[in-house]
Amino acid sequence: MWGFLFAIGLSFLGKLFNKPVKQYGPRLEDRRVTAKTYGEPIRRGWGANRWEGKYIWVEGNQLREKKKSKTSGGVTTVTYHYYATFAVSWGSGPITAIRRIWLNDKLVYNVMPDNKKVAKKIVDSMTHYLGDQTQETDPYMESVEGIGKVPSYRGQAYTLFKNVRLDDFGSQLPSKVEAEVVASGDIVNDLDIFELPENPNTDAIYFKPWGMPEIIYAIGGSTVIVVDIYDQSVQKYFPASESDIGGGDWCFDFFGYAYAWGFGAYGFVTVPLVKYSKDFKYLGWTVDYQGNKAGTDQPSGGYCVSFVDYMGVSLPYIWILGGISGTVIEGVQPFIFGQSLMGGKTLILDGDMWLTYLLNPIPNPATTGYGCEVLQGAVDKNGDCWAVCGVPSMGHTGGFLIHCMIPPVVELLDALFIPYFGNEKFDISPSDLEYPLYITYFQNKTGDDFLIVGGQHSGVGRLIKYSLNSKTVVSTLDFSSTLRSGNSAAFKNGPSSGGIFWLVLESGYAWVVDCNTLTILRQVTCSSLGFTGTPNQLLIDDEGLALWGRGTNSGWVMYIDRVSADKVTLSSIITEIAEQMDLTAADIDVSGLTGIDVDGFTVTGETTGRNAVETLQLAYFFDGVESDWKLKFPLRSGVSDGTIDEDDLGAHIFGETRTERLLTNREIDIDLPQTIEAKYLDIDQAHESKTQFSTRVPTTMYSRNRETIDLPIVMDKDLAKQTTEKLLYLTWLQKEGEYNFNLPWKYLKYDPADLLTVPYKENNYLLRLLEIQLGANLLSEYKALPDADYCYISNAVGTTQSAVEGEVEEGEKNSHGQLDPYFLDIPMINDRDDDCGFYLAARSSYYWYGAKILESNDGIKNFDQMGSIEDESVVGRCLSALGSVGSVGSFDLINSLTVQLYDSDAVLEDATEADVLNGANIFLVGDEIIRFMNVTDNGSGSWTISTLMRGLRGTEWAVGEHTTGERFVMLNDSKKHDRIKLQSDDIEQTRFYVVMPPDADRGDHQTIPFVCNAVGKKPYAPCHVGGTRDGSNNLTITWIRRTRIGGEWRDNSDVPLGESTKSYEVDIYKSGSVVRTITATTESASYTAAQQTADGITPGSPVDLIIYQISAIVDRGYGAAATV
Repeated sequence: MWGFLFAIGLSFLGKLFNKPVKQYGPRLEDRRVTAKTYGEPIRRGWGANRWEGKYIWVEGNQLREKKKSKTSGGVTTVTYHYYATFAVSWGSGPITAIRRIWLNDKLVYNVMPDNKKVAKKIVDSMTHYLGDQTQETDPYMESVEGIGKVPSYRGQAYTLFKNVRLDDFGSQLPSKVEAEVVASGDIVNDLDIFELPENPNTDAIYFKPWGMPEIIYAIGGSTVIVVDIYDQSVQKYFPASESDIGGGDWCFDFFGYAYAWGFGAYGFVTVPLVKYSKDFKYLGWTVDYQGNKAGTDQPSGGYCVSFVDYMGVSLPYIWILGGISGTVIEGVQPFIFGQSLMGGKTLILDGDMWLTYLLNPIPNPATTGYGCEVLQGAVDKNGDCWAVCGVPSMGHTGGFLIHCMIPPVVELLDALFIPYFGNEKFDISPSDLEYPLYITYFQNKTGDDFLIVGGQHSGVGRLIKYSLNSKTVVSTLDFSSTLRSGNSAAFKNGPSSGGIFWLVLESGYAWVVDCNTLTILRQVTCSSLGFTGTPNQLLIDDEGLALWGRGTNSGWVMYIDRVSADKVTLSSIITEIAEQMDLTAADIDVSGLTGIDVDGFTVTGETTGRNAVETLQLAYFFDGVESDWKLKFPLRSGVSDGTIDEDDLGAHIFGETRTERLLTNREIDIDLPQTIEAKYLDIDQAHESKTQFSTRVPTTMYSRNRETIDLPIVMDKDLAKQTTEKLLYLTWLQKEGEYNFNLPWKYLKYDPADLLTVPYKENNYLLRLLEIQLGANLLSEYKALPDADYCYISNAVGTTQSAVEGEVEEGEKNSHGQLDPYFLDIPMINDRDDDCGFYLAARSSYYWYGAKILESNDGIKNFDQMGSIEDESVVGRCLSALGSVGSVGSFDLINSLTVQLYDSDAVLEDATEADVLNGANIFLVGDEIIRFMNVTDNGSGSWTISTLMRGLRGTEWAVGEHTTGERFVMLNDSKKHDRIKLQSDDIEQTRFYVVMPPDADRGDHQTIPFVCNAVGKKPYAPCHVGGTRDGSNNLTITWIRRTRIGGEWRDNSDVPLGESTKSYEVDIYKSGSVVRTITATTESASYTAAQQTADGITPGSPVDLIIYQISAIVDRGYGAAATV
């Protein structure tokens, strides 16, 4: 005999229960890559994934040491700090973004859309390379290693970390560097606005570098405000008189000391540089100007801070820029001087020493009509100052740049001041920029140096890009409006490490500019962000994570360039995996996977394409089969693809003995799992490994086995929970084991993974084909497993505990997981429940010990017990959609309903007609309340219910609203649910509930918000709606009211009203819109011919209407629609 083998490859479900504890698929730990190994496979990811990176470069292959000395009480203490610059590879690219970074589990970078705090900064800068095929070599790494000695790592995503302070990591490189890598997503912005106690000055908004979370405001020349921008709270607010400082500019040195430049306590002609401690205590002045020139004024150009590297220590150095108002003949004299902030000496500048750098010759306003100012400065990579000079207010166009160099280090540490140290001057042509205002320094990725100069040109704002290599203007950028004067802070702060900065135009637009190309990336209308008016100033942090600004009496922070992650389709993942196996799109068929999205998935190590696909099959329940020369991936649905003729079972070669038509090998129940748990990566908990599980009720079974599967897939808790539930259904359904049978050649049209209905001995078996062996005479041997559609339907909700992992000890009541509650805001099923509350049912996925119900108004404290449930509720889901009926109030003999109970050992029973009429077998399906007479046990917890009394308790409106998978809850046993009684002021208010075992701790169980609408108080829809017309076509509308309570048939009496008063409303419709509402206090309303005419209805024509009974508590009840 010869034969061919066709197989679907993955048959783990049939073998899931071979051992008490097993592991499936790739390990969660596979996402970790810590070693730097040549030739190591690079991981590939889809969606958003948290990956551990590997070091690919460390500057100098060693750490840098910095020391700080402090003397107190004659004792000098030396503190050593260690820093490192390194690059870490994440995996293959291209990717969209790096969204979060952890160093030794410490979050140091976060651009999640909902993040309103930037993590504490311990890194000078990070440069992300996204791994495309045009990726260039990092200029810093190349400057260290040499030109041509650093690869560009094209096709590989990585991050360069510069100057990481290692105090938090034991003064050594972090042992674990992780990142959330987003394969595809969108860039989003968000804005927070907060009030300030006073209105800031125009140029008085600054922030501390190195992640210190304050912004400093100098207000009105007399007040200082320190704001924590992340909490939007004022940390300090004090008058300048307490600190000898008023308005002016601020700067900070490396150690957090603040320096303020402006008017002080020494008189109008005194302009000191004042030093503050880290908590803004006054420490004295370090530079004081006691000039003897008339009209001495505050410098107009502000400051620049640079840092000079000396023997591994960054020494802060300040440049002070300004223009001095002299005599009318002198005009405004520009000056620039520099001073180290490290020494303890105080320098007094007097007389001609004002003129540290003086424009020569001095413009004479009497003859030229203009003076000159130092407008703003910027510091380059060497610490040198570049200042832009001009006279924008005097009608003189053009300007020039002055280059002031840092003095020798010896003089920097000793003399502290060099009176003259710069003589380079470069003109700005009026044709390039008429009125320069601002300047910032920028170095691109290739190491070229540029200045970006901003100002006004031909009536609009303009930027010019000035090359310090060629000393020429290389490009310009014009805007549609003039630059706002207050945006100078954006230039002082400089671009982010990515070469991006923001600026504001007078028209109220904020613009995002890329310094690399000098192009506009995007325009933002300030008002669209919720900010009224135009911001006066902008600051962007070093990494471009937050944009800070201010307006009138307000500050704001925009969380810019946040990254949202897109889900990826399962079909696209399978397609890419196939393509990596040298298959083309024509070789595969993934059309059956349409509509399934994945949060994140990673392929790591030297794995095969088949192993990667099998991992996804664990969670998404699809098969792979070769058919018609294609590799097809059909999704499991539980729907039969065809039916076998029973007479064809047991086909055999003529003359040979006929085998058993259908063979199986049942698994012993004790070998089956009681619990299946899945370990997965939780998308909502920073991709941490979490566990969800499902358990079969153990009271009627012997098994105590616990199966564990690894799902190295990023998903939410609900999908993980539903996966375990589906696997548990399949495992127990397939306890009969593998089926074997022979069929003739005519069934070769079916493939492995197809679902066949196999009739045998008056039973219909639904079997999924696993393997087909084609033998001699075209006889085929089939192997198959049982299947059912309900195995792939689950609405389970996962637990939200911080940790659910670990074995559960027998008998530990507090360790058996969450209860699944069912909040039932439905009509009353008993008259005694006439309150504003709702019903609550519950089941357990583990042991049932009863349930207690706690309620709180805020979900945080003051939880009160509101009820309890003695016995586990009988609940399930519908495997079919219940059909509609034309009328209610009598038995539905046409429709039936098939349900799958979550507890497969629960039992439903028949009832007589008299029992049903007296209230037996009442249940809820969707929102319809029904009773049933007959029920058929289909096995494995599946039941078919028939002979139904439909639309009870006013739910006739729901008879046509049913769908597959909706809830099924038995309501006939009050021990299996409880009534949560509420007051009228609880209606439509969010209350918080915990449903848990009686002896459990509340903190171990989820808090669930729920809003009750008091459906039990809604009046039922009126019935028997009719109408009569008189000779003038005046319409009288009539109806019969119904009642929510006391509706039993009683002799010689009408049913109770059920409401405090009789009140009705009748809505009149024309063309689908309400044209009139008529109120009534009896079961009759008049609609006159005149009213009909006024409403556009011809008197005598049919009238569409809906009648409502009114409740004093919930207003309108359910409506009765009719045409009369």
